[in-house]
Amino acid sequence: MDPITSIVENAKINDDNARTVAAHVVGYFAAMHELEQVHVPLARRRHTQQEFDEAVARQVAVFRRYWDAHDDYWAPIDIGSEERYNPQHIRDLAVVTDGNGSFVVTLDYEAAEAVMANRRATYLVSGKSGTPKIVNEFY
Repeated sequence: MDPITSIVENAKINDDNARTVAAHVVGYFAAMHELEQVHVPLARRRHTQQEFDEAVARQVAVFRRYWDAHDDYWAPIDIGSEERYNPQHIRDLAVVTDGNGSFVVTLDYEAAEAVMANRRATYLVSGKSGTPKIVNEFY
């Protein structure tokens, strides 16, 4: 079983739409984590402006795939020097819906770095178009 399906299965989400939305958010974490494998070491060493610009462009491409990009407020503008998005660090996942196509997905996770330990990420997701898209993130 792939990691995304495993996380969603373990959350015991019964509603099919909520499962799809949860898988979308965990998929976002997985896609961003793939980039972190390159970007975190890059951020920790001396790098060129071109390397930086290319790294941010890769993150923006993932952002556009998973987010409703009508607003660039949450679009990446920097690369992190700490790992945040490893789906294996997700400890709990919950989804609530208003019954009209909007969902709130909350992930509790342990980040690899002490500075980010025991974090919670909460996302507002729209499922109205048939394809889930993240709309907002709450801290």
